[in-house]
Order: sequence, then C-alpha cells, then structure tokens
Amino acid sequence: MNRLVGKKKNIMPTTGPKSFARVREEWKKQRKTTRNPTLAEMFIATRKEKRTKPKPGDPRER
Repeated sequence: MNRLVGKKKNIMPTTGPKSFARVREEWKKQRKTTRNPTLAEMFIATRKEKRTKPKPGDPRER
C-alpha cells in the first residue's frame, strides 16, 4: 500500500535527513518570530531546490 501511495507523489521533500521540526525552528529563527509557519510555508520551505553548484548542461546556468 505504501509503495502505491509513494508512486503518486509528484513533489518530494528536499530536506534530506533534516526533520520537519528542525526546519520549523530554523524558519522561526530566520524570520525572528515565535509563531509557527503555516502548512503552506512549511511546504515551500521543505521543497525548494537547494542550488550549491550548477550542474553541467543546466539551462538556468546561462
């Protein structure tokens, strides 16, 4: 059953081994606030692409 559900997912979290709790605390520290992020803000924070080095042939490299 889990395998079937996993195949339906289009956008996977990109946080790696970092837990959502750690992402939430970093989000609060970065914005200097005590409120928790909304579900939409957590979705964006955990799914944005981390660009460290441009990959060869990447069209965004230009």
